[in-house]
Amino acid sequence: MLGDPLLSGLAHGAIATAGNLLFRGGVPACPSVTCGAVRCSEVICASCPTCPTEVLLHSGLEIWNVVAAFCLWGSGVLAGLCLSAVTGLGQSVDGRRLQPGTEILLRYDVPVAEWHARILLAAVDVDTWIVLTPDGDIFAEDLGPRNHDVASWRVRVAGLVPFGLNPAELYEFHPAPLPAELVNLFQEGTVLASQERARRSLPPLGAAGGVAAGAVAGGAVVGGLPPLAGAGGAPMAAVAGGGGAALGGGLGLAGLALAIGGGVAHVASRTADAAGGDDARTLTISRDADGNRFKEFREAVLQCRPSEFKDWPIAGPRTVKYVLMQVLEHGGNPIAHRNLWRTACRFQPSDNAAIEHEGWSKVLHTMLSYDQVDASNLAAAELVCRNLQRLEERRKDRMLNSDESGETSLFMGASGSSRSRLLIAPHLQEWIGSELQKEALISKERRKAREERALARKPLAKGAKEDKQYQSMHFVNIFKFNFVLHCRRVEAKGEGSRARELFPLPFLSATSSPSDMGHSSVSKGARAGAHAKAEWLPWANQGIEALNEMSGCAESFNAPRPTEVQSLALQRIRTAYRLMPAPVGEPPPTVGALHELCSSSAAYSQARKDVLPYTEAKVAWPPEGTAPVPIRRCLPEADGEWLGDWRSPMLNNPEEARIALSSAGIAKAYIDPVLGHNVKTYARFIKQLDKRHMLGFRKASGEAGLMGVFCVAKKNGALRLIFDTRLINCMFKPAPATQLPTASAIASVEIYEDIHDDEIFLAAGDLANAFYTLGLPEDLSHLFTLPAIEAGLLGISEISGKPISPDTQLLPFLTVLPMGRSWALRLCQQVLNHAISAAGFKDHQVIADKKAPVIVSRQASGAAGYVDNFAVLGHDRLQVQHQCNQIAKVLRSCGLTVYEEESASSLCDFVGLRFDGKLGTVRIKPDRIRKIRSAIQELLLRNQCSGAQLEGLIGHATWAILMRREGLALLNHSYAFIAAHSEQQVRLWPAVRRELRQVAALCVGVIASDSSPYGAGVCQRRLNPDFIKVHGRQSEKWRYKFEDAMRAREHTFATGDDL
Repeated sequence: MLGDPLLSGLAHGAIATAGNLLFRGGVPACPSVTCGAVRCSEVICASCPTCPTEVLLHSGLEIWNVVAAFCLWGSGVLAGLCLSAVTGLGQSVDGRRLQPGTEILLRYDVPVAEWHARILLAAVDVDTWIVLTPDGDIFAEDLGPRNHDVASWRVRVAGLVPFGLNPAELYEFHPAPLPAELVNLFQEGTVLASQERARRSLPPLGAAGGVAAGAVAGGAVVGGLPPLAGAGGAPMAAVAGGGGAALGGGLGLAGLALAIGGGVAHVASRTADAAGGDDARTLTISRDADGNRFKEFREAVLQCRPSEFKDWPIAGPRTVKYVLMQVLEHGGNPIAHRNLWRTACRFQPSDNAAIEHEGWSKVLHTMLSYDQVDASNLAAAELVCRNLQRLEERRKDRMLNSDESGETSLFMGASGSSRSRLLIAPHLQEWIGSELQKEALISKERRKAREERALARKPLAKGAKEDKQYQSMHFVNIFKFNFVLHCRRVEAKGEGSRARELFPLPFLSATSSPSDMGHSSVSKGARAGAHAKAEWLPWANQGIEALNEMSGCAESFNAPRPTEVQSLALQRIRTAYRLMPAPVGEPPPTVGALHELCSSSAAYSQARKDVLPYTEAKVAWPPEGTAPVPIRRCLPEADGEWLGDWRSPMLNNPEEARIALSSAGIAKAYIDPVLGHNVKTYARFIKQLDKRHMLGFRKASGEAGLMGVFCVAKKNGALRLIFDTRLINCMFKPAPATQLPTASAIASVEIYEDIHDDEIFLAAGDLANAFYTLGLPEDLSHLFTLPAIEAGLLGISEISGKPISPDTQLLPFLTVLPMGRSWALRLCQQVLNHAISAAGFKDHQVIADKKAPVIVSRQASGAAGYVDNFAVLGHDRLQVQHQCNQIAKVLRSCGLTVYEEESASSLCDFVGLRFDGKLGTVRIKPDRIRKIRSAIQELLLRNQCSGAQLEGLIGHATWAILMRREGLALLNHSYAFIAAHSEQQVRLWPAVRRELRQVAALCVGVIASDSSPYGAGVCQRRLNPDFIKVHGRQSEKWRYKFEDAMRAREHTFATGDDL
C-alpha cells in the first residue's frame, strides 16, 4: 500500500537529491537519502531528525510513480509543490473519500490505451470495491497497489471527461443506469461485498478494523471509508482552494491533486495529452468473452466522429461516414452488404468485380471490428470507401435493373438510398461532376481552337458558291414525339460560316404568329383576337424562356424581325404547344394537384390514397367458374420445359434466402385489416377465390401463410387484388430484366419515306385478369400460401380424398400468378410475346426497349406487347386490324379472355401514350402532361418538401421526359436534394427550383439545339441515307451494358486528332 511513507521517501530520495525543491510541512527534505531508495527494498533514513521514515518500494506501479515524479520535476511542473499525506489508492482522492455511486475510469496495464468506466457499489476493504461495468457485470475490483493489472485510474465528476483523457479512448456507460436501477444495484453490491469479506475472512461492516457501513438514500451516501492506518488525515496541500502555481510554460496546477489519486504516472500522461497527444483515429478497445479484440461493427460505426485535418491528402469530400451508415442500413456490415450487392447484380463469386468488392469490404470490416480505428478519420479508409463506390458506380445499372428499376421498392414505400441500396455518396458524385465539367470546358476550348484553325485552312467544296440554300441535316424519318428543331448551316457566297443566331429566341406574342412574322397579310387585329383566346401562349413562352436560359442567354431577345431559322423554330414550338388541348375545368395549380399525382406514394400522406379497405362487392373478380389456364400451355415449348424445372433457375439457396430476408427487414406479410380482423369476412373472401379456381388447400401442420393481400383502386372505381409477396420473393432469385415497349422505344419507330405522308393506323386489345387466369405448376403453387383458416368455416370436410375434422387448420395456396410476385410480370410478358410471335410477327417487328427500332413500311407492320396490353401499328388499316385479330385469336385459343379491343384508327391511346397517325406523332396523353405541370407549379408555390416527396414527383416527370431522352439533362441538383433530405422537410434549393421550372415549361417535349461554341455541338454532313439509318438505329446507351465500351468520347478525344 502506498501511503505517507512512500511520498516521504519520494521527497527524500528521487526528488530531494535533484535539488531539494520539495518540502514537507515547511521542513527541508533529508539530503542523506540518495537514489539508492529507488534501488533498495527498504531504506532507513536515520539522519533525518524530523522524519525518520521507512520507505517500502514495490515493483511495477510504484517505481514508475517515482520515475514519473522525477521527470515532472525536471520539466518544472512540480516545482514549489507542497505535499502532505497521500492516502492509499483505494481510499480517497483530493481529500474526498470514495463512496458508493462514485464513477471512476480504470486503465489496465496493457499496450492499448483504453479507459474503462466503473461505478462503485460497495466496499470490501480499503482497496477492494464491488464495481459495475458498462456491460452490466458486477464483480470485486482491487484498486490498490496489490493489483498490478491496474496502471492508473481517475475519478469522473458529474459525468465530465477528466482533463487530459481522449474521449475516443473511453469505454463508458451507454446508457447510464437510472436512479431506481442504481438502488437495486447498490443493494446487490452490498450483498456481494459481504460475501467477499466472508470469503476473505475479513470482519463484517462496522466491526473493529473493518469498513464503516454506508447506505444509499436518494442518491446520498451515509458513512464512508476511514483512511489507512498511519496514513494521516491531512488533505493534500497542493492545489487546495485552487491556488496551485502556474509553472512549466504557464501550465496551471489546478486539478493536479485529482490526477495524483490515480498515481503520479498519470500526471505525466496528462501533460503529454495537453501537449497534443490525443489521436482522433482510434476507438476504445473492446474484447469478446474470450479476451480477443472484437467490436460490433454497428457500435464501431456509431463511435466514429469525423474530425477536421488541415493537411488531409485526398481531394474531394470525405465519404467514409456516409458509406458506413449506408452499410448499416443495407446489410449491417460490409460482408453482408457485399453479398447483397453481388446477388442483386447477378455476379458469380468468381467474377473480378465480385472478388475486388469482397476484398475492399473485408478491409473495411477489419479496420473497425478488429483494428478498432475511427475509419472516418483515416485517409486509407477514405481510399477504401472510394474504391467501393467506384465499383458500385460502374455497375449500378445492374443493381438498378435488378428490381424493375426500383418500381417494386417504390410501391412498398422505399425511397432514396433505401431504394437503390448503393453506397455512392451524392456529395461525392456532385464534386466529381463539377471537376469533370471544369476539365471538359478546358478540353472543349482546345478542340474549338483546333477546329477553327482547320476550317480556316479548309478549301470550299465544289459548287459551294452556287449553293445559296439552307442545307438541313438529314434525319432518319422517325415516328416522332412532337418535333425536332433542325439546326441549319448557312454557307454564304464565297465563304463558309456557322449559323449561331438561333438563340436567344424571341417570345411569341398576341400580335404575331411565327408563320406570319414580317410577311403576313393578316391584319394585326385579327391576329391579336386569335392569340387572346389561346391559353397555350403563356406556357409556350415559358418554354422559350427555359430554352434561352439553358443556352446561356439570361434574357429573351425581341427583334423587329427574327431570322429564318428562328422563325422555323418558333413555328414548330407554336405547333407543339397548340397540340395540347385547352383544360376543361382545370383547378388552380395550388389545389391538390401534387397530392393527386403522387397519391400512391406514402411520402405525401400517412396512408396511400389508392390502398382501400376490402369491399367484396367492389372487387374486380374473374368470372365464376373460370378455370385457370396452365401457363405452360401459353409459352413456347422451350420456356415450358424451363418452367417445369423451376427450382434450379428460380430458387435461392438457403443462405441467399436468409440474406435477402434479413435485408428486406419484414417480419410478416401485410393483410387488409378487414380480412385480418374478421375471420368470417376472411372465410367469405377465401370462398370467392375458391369459386374462381384460384386456390388449393393443404393441411397447415403448424405453418403460417407467407403471403398477405390488400386492395388498390382501379380507374373505374373497382378494387384490384394485390398479394403481398415480399416474404416469398426472398426465396426466389431476382427475375431477369423484362424488355418492355417503353415510351422511348415506341417513339423510335421508323416510318419509311414512301409512306411518310400517309396515315398510320393502330389497333389494340387487352387481356382480362391476365395474372389471375394463368395457372402455376402444382408443386410451385404450394409455396404461395395465405393465412391459415379452419376447415369448418369453409365447409370443407376432406382433403385429397381423406376426411378431416371441422377444426383442422387449412393453408390456402394460390394456384394462379400472384400480382406482386417478382417473376409474375416476366411470365405474363412471355405469354404475350409468344402470342405476338405466333400471330406471324418476327422479332425485328416487335417494339421493345434496348433493341433496334421497328421499321414500318407498306409491307411490314409493327407490334407491341405490354404485360396484358397489345397493339399493332401500320400503314394499311385492314392489315393492321387483321393482325391485331390474329393476336387475340391466339390468346383465346389458349383459353384466355381478350376484351376492350379497339378497331384500327389513326387516333388511339395505348399504355398512357396518344398516337396521331395523321400527324405522325406519339406523345404522352395531354391530361397527364397537365397534371405533371400543375403538380410542379404547386410545389414551387409551397417551396418546401422532403427528398422522398420530390422523388415521387421526379419519377412522374422522368417517365414523361423519356419520350425525348434529351430532356433528362434538365435534372441534376434535384437528385442531390433527394439524397440529402430524404425524410426532412426543407426549403427547395434555388437550383432545384430552376430545374423544376424548366421541366414544367418543356414537358410538352421541346428540344432545340444551336451550334456549340465549344466545337462539340450539332453539325452537318452529307451522307448516304442508308448509311445514316444503319448507324442511327443503334442506341448509344446500349454500350453502357459493356464495361469496355464506356467513356467512348473520352477515348476518342484522347487520340488527339482534330474533329
